Amino acid sequence: MPWETVKVRRARTFVPPEATRVANQLRAAAEKARELAEKCDSIQYELNETWEGKSQETFTEYREEQSNLLRKFSAELSQAADRIGAKEVTVWEMVEQIVWVPELN
Repeated sequence: MPWETVKVRRARTFVPPEATRVANQLRAAAEKARELAEKCDSIQYELNETWEGKSQETFTEYREEQSNLLRKFSAELSQAADRIGAKEVTVWEMVEQIVWVPELN
C-alpha cells in the first residue's frame, strides 16, 4: 500500500505555565514596591507642611534616596517579569503522520 503511518519528531514551543505564574507574582511585587515609594512620598509631603529645619532636610534626602531605590527595584522586577513571562520552551514530540510511499518495482 502506498500510504504508511510513520513516527516523526515535531517541535512544540510554548510558554510554561510556571513562567506565567512567576511573572505575575513579580509584577505584583513590583506594584507593591511602587505603592510603597508613593506612600513614602505622601508622608514627606504631609510632614513638609509642619516640619522644617535640619532634621527635615536630612529626612527628605534620605526619603528621596529610598523612594528612588524602591522605584528602581520596581522597574527591575517588572523587567524580570517581562523576560520570564516571555520565556519559551521547545519540546520534541513523536507524532504519527501518514505519508505517501511510492511503490518500488
